[in-house]
Amino acid sequence: MQEAVSGLELLLGDKADIVGKAKIAVFGLGSAGCACAEALARCGAGSLILADSGKIEGEDLENHLFAFKTTVGQSRVTAAKERIHAIDEQILVHTYETSITEDTVFLFKFGSYDFVVDALEDVKQKVILIRILKEKGIPFVTCMDMSSRLDPSRLTAGDIFRISGDSLARSVRAELKKAGIQNVRAVYSKEKAKRRQARAVFVPVCAGMMLAQEAVTALTKAKDQKRLTGELRFGTLLSRKK
Repeated sequence: MQEAVSGLELLLGDKADIVGKAKIAVFGLGSAGCACAEALARCGAGSLILADSGKIEGEDLENHLFAFKTTVGQSRVTAAKERIHAIDEQILVHTYETSITEDTVFLFKFGSYDFVVDALEDVKQKVILIRILKEKGIPFVTCMDMSSRLDPSRLTAGDIFRISGDSLARSVRAELKKAGIQNVRAVYSKEKAKRRQARAVFVPVCAGMMLAQEAVTALTKAKDQKRLTGELRFGTLLSRKK
């Protein structure tokens, strides 16, 4: 999509072309994951790998960019592919309508991925994915809990081991410690979750945009350095924000 690439070039110069050549995988197409996938498509991504086992449900109309009355009942990966091709039919989209488990890991061609976005909401799946990415040295960013929050201005990114007040981060962190895994870049909210479980569109969609920005920044930074640095390979994708 030349228009999208041209817009990104104004900000990144020649490095914008890197996004069009990269293979970017998004695991989990909930509210944050679908927003991330769409943002990457609008940035001129050339190849997207999308994985999710769920379907679009009626309640997704509240906060899911791919949810319409016409897509309710459709698999998330199918709705995502159609939406992305409505933006740019030339984007290569590979879909996996499955969860990531020890039994399905073999389905994914991790060695070909330039960057991975973990937008999964299940602790066990997140830990499996992060462990694999660490073992293979694939750069990635993970997304924490975005439910029951209203203020997107409280979103930020940093090491998962420095996050407080996030139940998902706490659970994932405990499992990562057992596996001896450190330095995991995460997008999270500093806002305290409301006691009542609720979903609103503001925070998860903005988080998805941040995930896409993390991917684009990491890819262009790495290519600008001619190779993937040790810092990038171990998950600290950007310089820590002060």
